[in-house]
Amino acid sequence: MADISSITKNKTLDEFYSNVLSKEPSVRLECFSALENYLSDVNNSINCEDLTGFINGLLKWIEGSNYRVKIYLSIIIMFIY
Repeated sequence: MADISSITKNKTLDEFYSNVLSKEPSVRLECFSALENYLSDVNNSINCEDLTGFINGLLKWIEGSNYRVKIYLSIIIMFIY
């Protein structure tokens, strides 16, 4: 299980990657909130070493997440691409 407290300290999208791929619902919820805050700041980079893998991880969230998460992740994916 990922260390949830480390999720809120991410400085790049790469640092969210392992949490995006996590199968633990609590990790995903915490990551979603931190990712939302991260992407809300226009000064943060959207560069990612494995952007395709990152996007694929987010798409898996859409398959099983609630309505709010689905809409927001769809917007994030369009924003990144």
